[in-house]
Amino acid sequence: MNPQVISMFSDFYGKSQNDVSAVHEKFFGHSFQKERVIKLVAVSGEKVLGFASFSYWPYKKDGVIYNSYQVGNAIIHPDHRGKGIFQKILKYVDVNHRKLNVDFLFAFPHISASYPSFMKFGYENPFDLVWRIKLVNPIAFLFNRKSILTQFSASPLVLVQGDSPFYKLQRTPDFDDWFFSSRSENNYAYYNYDDGVNKITFYLKSNQRGKWINELIIGDIRTNSSDRVAYDKALSAFLSIVKKAKSVTIISIAYNEQIKSYKNAIFNRRFRKIKPVIHFVYRNYLEGTNLSKADEWELYRGDIDTW
Repeated sequence: MNPQVISMFSDFYGKSQNDVSAVHEKFFGHSFQKERVIKLVAVSGEKVLGFASFSYWPYKKDGVIYNSYQVGNAIIHPDHRGKGIFQKILKYVDVNHRKLNVDFLFAFPHISASYPSFMKFGYENPFDLVWRIKLVNPIAFLFNRKSILTQFSASPLVLVQGDSPFYKLQRTPDFDDWFFSSRSENNYAYYNYDDGVNKITFYLKSNQRGKWINELIIGDIRTNSSDRVAYDKALSAFLSIVKKAKSVTIISIAYNEQIKSYKNAIFNRRFRKIKPVIHFVYRNYLEGTNLSKADEWELYRGDIDTW
């Protein structure tokens, strides 16, 4: 990684350059990303003005796997912010998407920061992910936040899933190995439900929200089943485990409500909607492929690279 880029991230986050370099090496150096990730630097002479990365993040729909990339780490030098540097980097991908082998770009931008830049550049925002929460134990802060993870599994169920009619993240073992090994802490576990026929896995993350809230995030859901009764039983059993543990203040989940599925219906009934939302935006380079249909995307909090 360019030393000037490392220095900019170091100054922005208040971390040592060695720590920043180590994080970037774990994220970009893994075999899953190393030959696929796109890293672009804007320069003037020998000075770096900005940097942006685009991580390979494969989505699959109806048996087709797309060369989709998530707009991830980006930073602009303080002296050059507000001068359109980030848009110029996006423009480079626009012009060179065939050479870069990019089918579409997508991002989950913050509303007050990068969201206006994406929309000004012409990205589309067909829907947002909505947050829903369930209060479990108001005094969970008295307990170790991570202790809840010991109640669950260290690996997900192995599922045989048919082709989905939704755009859904292709979570291969290689993808998960890269993603979870690149995290700074091991805050993850899996809730697995298996009644012999129906198999369901919740991807979980323990998170500290402020000083008093021990949050358990459902980041993704994988299943081989379309049995609503089994799914309801699985969620009930999961909630019972969390309640008995006493170490979780709230359970949260973020998902695309535009999909009218039995999964969404059950969470809509049991969890309360809160604000704000998480924006989903994309830039499509595929001719003859419409990505704007909101009810064709099955996305969760775990689709975001910072999960």
